[in-house]
Amino acid sequence: ANATIYQPRFKTSPKVPAWTAAYSRVLSKELMTRLSDDPRLALVNATNKPFSPANLAKSNDEFDYMTLTNGKTRVAHGDFAIYPEILMEHKKTANGVIRQDRLILTVMVHAFHGSTYDPAFTKSVSTDIPLKISTPFKTLDQLSRASRTELAAAMSQSVPVVVDQTISAMLCEPLSARLTFVNGALSVPFGRDQGLHENSLAVTNGSETGWTVFRIANLTNQSASLVPLDKSRDTKALIGKSVEFMELSQ
Repeated sequence: ANATIYQPRFKTSPKVPAWTAAYSRVLSKELMTRLSDDPRLALVNATNKPFSPANLAKSNDEFDYMTLTNGKTRVAHGDFAIYPEILMEHKKTANGVIRQDRLILTVMVHAFHGSTYDPAFTKSVSTDIPLKISTPFKTLDQLSRASRTELAAAMSQSVPVVVDQTISAMLCEPLSARLTFVNGALSVPFGRDQGLHENSLAVTNGSETGWTVFRIANLTNQSASLVPLDKSRDTKALIGKSVEFMELSQ
């Protein structure tokens, strides 16, 4: 799978400890590293740019301030645009004389389809972490208080889980597009870079055209020309139909 990762977002309750809030940056870097190191994923780093579907979808960048000042990293059809989001919330609980301060940590990855920037999926892992216990017994309070090292380890546990969920979801997403007519042939705007190979097959279903299976006639890194296996089919009648590929090699 191919993905471009954009600037992470953070939402932190003012009631959580300051060092805990600062650790959200550490978590985002750990998430970025794990995504980058996973052999199933080819990752482009655009974390210096905020994710803006409206800005990325613009075809004319000549007078766009954000593009002129920061540049623009677009994502190809068949690839994914993603950004992490880390939420830290504070919760108090009580059970008799025992009071607890707890951290609710949620690590999310939001994924969008390349080119259109339509939402693809969101993966999220939440962790409930005890920060402090208050009782009438100070010794018990001190003994039950976790160290910063222990708390940091508890917060980091969700990162590999959400990374695996994210990449698995990308690999399970079908590769699809609407057929266009380019240089006298039916075409889709993705190719070898998105996992297609010469033996890949595609299928489309229309209420008027029925099921149609296609093979690849010409393949490049970023495009593929298709022909129906049934040579009697009118190719121009298939323009605009949604086509989905099967048996991709990742």
